[in-house]
Amino acid sequence: MLIVFLCIVAAQGLGLAIGATLMDLKKATTLASVTVMTFMLAGGYFVKNVPVFISWLRYISFNYHTYKLLLKVHYEDVIQQMDGTRIDSGLTDVCALVAMVFGYRVLAYLSLRRMKLL
Repeated sequence: MLIVFLCIVAAQGLGLAIGATLMDLKKATTLASVTVMTFMLAGGYFVKNVPVFISWLRYISFNYHTYKLLLKVHYEDVIQQMDGTRIDSGLTDVCALVAMVFGYRVLAYLSLRRMKLL
């Protein structure tokens, strides 16, 4: 439950950051859709062979870290490697998700601070 909660809060933070940066509903919705879809595809869950030029996106994708942590929870006792994804302690993935939770919110805060009042 904690893993899913971290994923939800990180995704919410990304939405807040995009919305606070653009401040236009159509643009923010479009950018958020494209960003989340790119994160899903680069995360490796839906596409097995991710092209090299976008493979680095998996490390900034909350989907990738959530997928690895859920693999660890479900299959830790059975195998140590699945589909090329190594199942380790999971501490780095938890730290990455926590960093995304705070990082996206700081970005949203800074975007709102630079906004000029009319």
